[in-house]
Amino acid sequence: MQKLKKTALNDVEKYSKIYEEAALFNTEKVMKAFRNHMVSDNYLKPTTGYAYSDVGRENLDAIYAEIFHTEAALVRSQFVSGTHALAVALLGVLRASDEMIAATGTPYDTMQTIIGSPVKTPGSLVDLGVIYKEIPMQDDKPDIEVICSAITDKTRLIHIQRSCGYSSVRKTLNVAQIGEICAAVKKVKPDVICFVDNCYGEFIEKQEPTEVGADLIAGSLIKNMGGGFAPTGGYIAGRADLVELASYRLTAPGLGGEMGATLGGYGTRILSGLVYCSSCCNAGRKTAILLRLFLKTLVML
Repeated sequence: MQKLKKTALNDVEKYSKIYEEAALFNTEKVMKAFRNHMVSDNYLKPTTGYAYSDVGRENLDAIYAEIFHTEAALVRSQFVSGTHALAVALLGVLRASDEMIAATGTPYDTMQTIIGSPVKTPGSLVDLGVIYKEIPMQDDKPDIEVICSAITDKTRLIHIQRSCGYSSVRKTLNVAQIGEICAAVKKVKPDVICFVDNCYGEFIEKQEPTEVGADLIAGSLIKNMGGGFAPTGGYIAGRADLVELASYRLTAPGLGGEMGATLGGYGTRILSGLVYCSSCCNAGRKTAILLRLFLKTLVML
């Protein structure tokens, strides 16, 4: 058993350097954002009620915007999950008769309920009049030629699912592949919105989708970005006009991101999560690879 473990650990070393470089790079990115926005204990104070002029919340948004290299961000405990953040973003941006193309095949089950396909869901995008198309992946890669040929005058948004989701077949996209999709579709229709479901993808590489052409991303704080500290929450980041539209869906038109209380302890835990999330992701990846290689070696005996 110890020999199997040693063999698996030696194989993990092949990946360690790349993973650790990314973790250190992203940790420094977070620390730089903290310094630039002068994070202090004043940002950790809880707020209640309408929470207008919540300094901690406003600076948290600015820190996320800097980390993701975007114009704006919306980071809230009021997002109950990553799926909720994705729904707020899509429902905020899309209107009846707009067309959305899923560029990475069939999304996972909870995204299907947001879209309203294949099963119609009350209040879903399709129920509200959004046109939906789905382009299957070919050999675990986005079929860029077919995606581009599917674009019409009504195409408002290209949906890109970064992770494999809950599929045992589909592979996760890297940032370079996402950049290829964004570049290709914008050649066909420059004003099309490239939206990335970034769940499980944050801080895995040195770059994020918003650095290679994505206009809007969304994800969960229960996963990577929370670092195991954030008890709940989610985020949306991207172009300022799109984040604003999403914020109206989260709260109310005209109010948007100006409201939302930071309840006791949440500010501390979400900022702590940001500090540790890179190292948590690094450890999680190496542990997963160790387990996979160990089991693979065990089966081969």
